[in-house]
Amino acid sequence: MRECSDSLTNIILQSTIYDRWLWQLHVSRSYNVASVYHYLILTYSIITWNKEVPLKVNLFAWHLFRNRLPTMNNLSRRHILQHNAQPCVGGRGSMEDIDHLFLSFNYFRKIWNDILH
Repeated sequence: MRECSDSLTNIILQSTIYDRWLWQLHVSRSYNVASVYHYLILTYSIITWNKEVPLKVNLFAWHLFRNRLPTMNNLSRRHILQHNAQPCVGGRGSMEDIDHLFLSFNYFRKIWNDILH
């Protein structure tokens, strides 16, 4: 709170001057997605898109790593499905989430092992 208050002490409000937002990440001072993308890559060293992989594979991997795939668990957490719809259809009553689908569900585990080998 003190830091916020200290940063506002030097600001003088003037009724004759129009207020507006200025985007600091681009020379035009206007928001654009590319400037955010470059900022995130430089600041947080996030994984960049692999240009040799099709876009749909990149998007799928992005959703997978961010836990944004439409699993029953995610859909029920977002109130799209009822909470009683969470068990995986082929998982013998297990919770359908990313860990279950890609790591513990025997059918998919065999597929991942085949791909790995």
